[in-house]
Amino acid sequence: MTKAVYAGYPTAFVFAEPKSNSKKIGHLLWGTWIEHQEEEQGDWAKVRIRGWDVNRQKKIGWMRKSDLQENRVLEVYFVDVAQGDGCLIITPDDKFHLIDAGEGKNMAAFIRWKFNLKQFNGNITFENTIISHSDSDHYKGFLELVKEPKIKFKNVWHNGLIERVGKDLLGARNGNFCTDVITDDAALDQILNDPAKVGAKNYPKLLQKFRANGATIKMLCSEDKFLPGYDQNNQTLKIHALAPVPNKDAANKRVMQWFGDDGKTKNGHSVVLKLEYDQVKILLGGDLNIPAENHILQSYTGINPETANPAQLQNLITEARKIFQVDVAKACHHGSADFTNVFLQSLNSAATIISSGDEEPHAHPRPDAVGALGKFGRGDRPLIFSTEIARSTRDLIISANPTKEQLGRTVAVYGMINLRTDGKKVVLAQKLEQAAPRGEWDFYELKPDENGVLTYKSKHEAD
Repeated sequence: MTKAVYAGYPTAFVFAEPKSNSKKIGHLLWGTWIEHQEEEQGDWAKVRIRGWDVNRQKKIGWMRKSDLQENRVLEVYFVDVAQGDGCLIITPDDKFHLIDAGEGKNMAAFIRWKFNLKQFNGNITFENTIISHSDSDHYKGFLELVKEPKIKFKNVWHNGLIERVGKDLLGARNGNFCTDVITDDAALDQILNDPAKVGAKNYPKLLQKFRANGATIKMLCSEDKFLPGYDQNNQTLKIHALAPVPNKDAANKRVMQWFGDDGKTKNGHSVVLKLEYDQVKILLGGDLNIPAENHILQSYTGINPETANPAQLQNLITEARKIFQVDVAKACHHGSADFTNVFLQSLNSAATIISSGDEEPHAHPRPDAVGALGKFGRGDRPLIFSTEIARSTRDLIISANPTKEQLGRTVAVYGMINLRTDGKKVVLAQKLEQAAPRGEWDFYELKPDENGVLTYKSKHEAD
């Protein structure tokens, strides 16, 4: 009888025959699904892996038993959505979560390929879908996903600022605060059920489509503390909701600080999540900017970064790290220069992933952002990954009849940054565009140092 097993740490090879000098037919990243066949020979096990051989037959090979494990790992896919953000999380108990989906069709193509929807007979349900904020390069890709009949959405979360037609894109304001924060179904209905407010706006149209799909739509912010179901009662994975951080008016109603214009305000109030899987922490930061970072840091520490003296700033960083220090961070705003050094020092991450694309007018990632990420990263050689740098080819396939599967495969290979963790250590990897003698993956390991802090140690560093 066959059974599901998974590739061992950090990567594992699949051979054509049960001997180490036979042809390698696969190089698998830690945690990759494998079907263990019934046949074994000594230290070797016959396996089936995803894909097809040259004859379009199931890909069958052999792996060392020591390269197989029965426990699943947490999988995080920073998908190459071109200019924008898009992240898929698969938990060890096989729950699926999406955070943003870029602007075009890349995320949808990847999801169709990843879950083999062309041949899959059932439905794929996303337990939680988070729209960090209403910039099109974060949400518009969902419009393609909601067309797919085999995809269902259970819970959709937004930041409380819903775009609508009118002179006030984000609703009414009172001085330095947005007062029309959408916290419940009744308030959301007033927008979604009013054609004059929806107009040609894609964001409310998307929320309408999510509702038609059967999803529950709610605001998520720091007052919730956790994504429901992933709080202190969850013994394996906790998902902290760190932002947006609303204020309260005289009637104790949520209001959102105005950061100068519509763009800065909706960006600055992005949903910010911190995944905590045992000892490993990962930050997903939306499109935070300088005023937002200052607002968030002051809200959590009580110290204003803009007026603090050097001693107070150091105290702020110490206090902020209790909340914000992580092992891996998704860079805010695609590597924009609109950041504070204090916020980066508070993150103190050993690795950073930048999600950016070609053919955009922002020059993301900005050179000073890349430099600062390195300067304020943890360890002697902090890691900086970029979906744009990892992909040296356009995200579009130039062919007579490109299929969804071809595009999905391309997105999965070129540009995607993969993260795997068992809660103790981390593997970060990008697929090589051409296989090398060492395999198909360029991978990096974060392991605890002598103080138990996850750090990257290069083989080129002196001990």
